[in-house]
Amino acid sequence: MKSITVIRRENITHLRDNKFNGKQSALAEALHVQPNVVSRTINFDSPAYRPIGDTFARNIEVSLSLPENWMDTDHGAEPKDNIEDKLTPED
Repeated sequence: MKSITVIRRENITHLRDNKFNGKQSALAEALHVQPNVVSRTINFDSPAYRPIGDTFARNIEVSLSLPENWMDTDHGAEPKDNIEDKLTPED
Protein backbone atom coordinates (compact mmCIF):
# COMPACT_ATOMS: atom_id res chain seq x y z
CA MET A 1 0.00 0.00 0.00
CA LYS A 2 1.30 3.44 -0.91
CA SER A 3 1.87 6.07 1.73
CA ILE A 4 -0.12 9.31 1.69
CA THR A 5 3.12 11.12 0.81
CA VAL A 6 3.60 9.04 -2.33
CA ILE A 7 -0.07 9.30 -3.33
CA ARG A 8 -0.09 13.08 -3.01
CA ARG A 9 3.17 13.42 -4.95
CA GLU A 10 1.81 11.23 -7.75
CA ASN A 11 -1.43 13.22 -7.83
CA ILE A 12 0.24 16.64 -8.03
CA THR A 13 2.52 15.28 -10.76
CA HIS A 14 -0.54 13.99 -12.62
CA LEU A 15 -2.21 17.39 -12.33
CA ARG A 16 0.89 19.17 -13.62
CA ASP A 17 1.33 16.78 -16.53
CA ASN A 18 -2.31 16.43 -17.60
CA LYS A 19 -4.20 19.54 -16.56
CA PHE A 20 -1.34 22.02 -17.00
CA ASN A 21 0.49 20.39 -19.93
CA GLY A 22 3.57 19.72 -17.83
CA LYS A 23 3.95 23.41 -16.90
CA GLN A 24 4.85 23.70 -13.27
CA SER A 25 4.57 27.49 -13.36
CA ALA A 26 0.96 27.28 -14.62
CA LEU A 27 0.07 24.87 -11.81
CA ALA A 28 1.75 27.15 -9.27
CA GLU A 29 -0.18 30.14 -10.58
CA ALA A 30 -3.48 28.25 -10.29
CA LEU A 31 -2.57 27.31 -6.71
CA HIS A 32 -1.48 30.89 -5.87
CA VAL A 33 1.98 29.75 -4.79
CA GLN A 34 5.50 30.29 -6.05
CA PRO A 35 6.74 27.73 -8.63
CA ASN A 36 9.44 26.55 -6.22
CA VAL A 37 6.73 25.41 -3.79
CA VAL A 38 5.35 23.05 -6.45
CA SER A 39 8.85 21.98 -7.43
CA ARG A 40 9.70 21.02 -3.83
CA THR A 41 6.62 18.79 -3.62
CA ILE A 42 7.35 16.94 -6.86
CA ASN A 43 11.14 16.52 -6.93
CA PHE A 44 11.59 13.73 -4.40
CA ASP A 45 15.35 13.48 -5.01
CA SER A 46 15.97 17.16 -4.31
CA PRO A 47 17.43 18.19 -0.95
CA ALA A 48 14.67 20.85 -0.90
CA TYR A 49 11.90 18.19 -1.20
CA ARG A 50 8.90 18.73 1.07
CA PRO A 51 5.92 16.36 1.30
CA ILE A 52 2.44 17.78 0.76
CA GLY A 53 0.76 18.30 4.12
CA ASP A 54 -2.94 18.23 4.87
CA THR A 55 -3.40 21.99 4.58
CA PHE A 56 -1.68 22.24 1.19
CA ALA A 57 -3.55 19.15 -0.08
CA ARG A 58 -6.89 20.78 0.82
CA ASN A 59 -5.72 24.07 -0.76
CA ILE A 60 -4.93 22.22 -4.01
CA GLU A 61 -8.40 20.65 -4.04
CA VAL A 62 -10.17 23.95 -3.40
CA SER A 63 -8.03 25.95 -5.84
CA LEU A 64 -8.56 23.43 -8.65
CA SER A 65 -12.19 22.58 -7.80
CA LEU A 66 -11.35 18.95 -7.13
CA PRO A 67 -13.56 16.68 -5.04
CA GLU A 68 -12.83 16.59 -1.32
CA ASN A 69 -9.87 14.30 -0.50
CA TRP A 70 -8.97 13.89 -4.20
CA MET A 71 -5.32 14.43 -3.32
CA ASP A 72 -5.46 11.58 -0.78
CA THR A 73 -6.87 9.02 -3.21
CA ASP A 74 -4.66 6.74 -5.29
CA HIS A 75 -5.80 7.32 -8.86
CA GLY A 76 -3.03 5.16 -10.32
CA ALA A 77 -5.27 2.13 -10.82
CA GLU A 78 -7.97 4.13 -12.60
CA PRO A 79 -8.04 4.44 -16.36
CA LYS A 80 -6.87 7.88 -17.48
CA ASP A 81 -10.35 8.77 -18.78
CA ASN A 82 -11.88 8.27 -15.32
CA ILE A 83 -9.27 10.51 -13.71
CA GLU A 84 -9.77 13.22 -16.32
CA ASP A 85 -13.53 13.15 -15.77
CA LYS A 86 -12.97 14.12 -12.12
CA LEU A 87 -10.88 17.15 -13.01
CA THR A 88 -12.85 20.34 -13.47
CA PRO A 89 -11.98 22.01 -16.78
CA GLU A 90 -10.71 25.57 -16.74
CA ASP A 91 -13.48 28.08 -17.39
